[in-house]
Amino acid sequence: MRRPGMDTRARTILVVNSASGSYSEQAVIAVRAALGKGDAAMIRTYDCRSDEVPGRCGLEASGTNLLAVFAGDGTISRHFVRLEAEGWQGTVLPLPGGTQNLLSTAMFGKLSATEIAAMAARGELAGTRRQCLRCEGHTALAEILCGPGARWADVREDLRAREMGEAAAKSLDITREAVGGALVRLVEPVRGRTDGYPGLHFSLSGGRMIARGYRMANLADWIRQGWAMATRDFREGPFDELGTMDRARCAACPPDDPPDTAEEPHIDLMIDGERETAGAEALVVREPFGLTFLGLDR
Repeated sequence: MRRPGMDTRARTILVVNSASGSYSEQAVIAVRAALGKGDAAMIRTYDCRSDEVPGRCGLEASGTNLLAVFAGDGTISRHFVRLEAEGWQGTVLPLPGGTQNLLSTAMFGKLSATEIAAMAARGELAGTRRQCLRCEGHTALAEILCGPGARWADVREDLRAREMGEAAAKSLDITREAVGGALVRLVEPVRGRTDGYPGLHFSLSGGRMIARGYRMANLADWIRQGWAMATRDFREGPFDELGTMDRARCAACPPDDPPDTAEEPHIDLMIDGERETAGAEALVVREPFGLTFLGLDR
């Protein structure tokens, strides 16, 4: 929906993450210039690693009606979910600035952050609503991974910080724990392996929630797939297609031979790439998300 002559530059805020996978000062300048129709100085910019990013009150006080986030999925989700919880009535724009960029790819395909920003500035994007995934008080805009495989998100944090030795040591610890640890199974609806999976993956496609069970049969599989999970590049499998659903209940399967000092059953979670933990069961549901996105006018 094109709006000729509409100048939103003074009412747009850009949030970036200097620790994100594809961050560079040149890329930020290019995105700011695109949003500002050539005038990068018009776009107020916050680095979420060092600046206090305004919430609803600050955005309303400044008259901001568009918040663009140029970062990875985890950073985008964190800021959008916060604004949804605060009841902000403005519009948001995800710009691909991370490793996988699942949300922006779902919305814009292979368009670059600069191309998307320029389209927004020209009024070529339309307001749209999207679905999200809720799980035990957490919200994902792209994907949720349940099970011990989610622990590899901890390794990813070390890779981000380029702590390769720490990442390698932690990966061995996770592998030892996870190979003999509690898997997760889908109990509502009942689908897939009854003995569970190292990872139950939920994502959105065309507004539907799609479930997959990722299999790792031996130590070699754990190491290979684990590093893929650390970089969130594990989606090619091997996996079982578990179908589409609006809600799914996952349950932890206790190990066959639990140690005497075993912890209470719990489920590790990876929410848009960020680590969380649930209890012995985790309910994943598809729901409408409460913010308006700028997207392609399809």
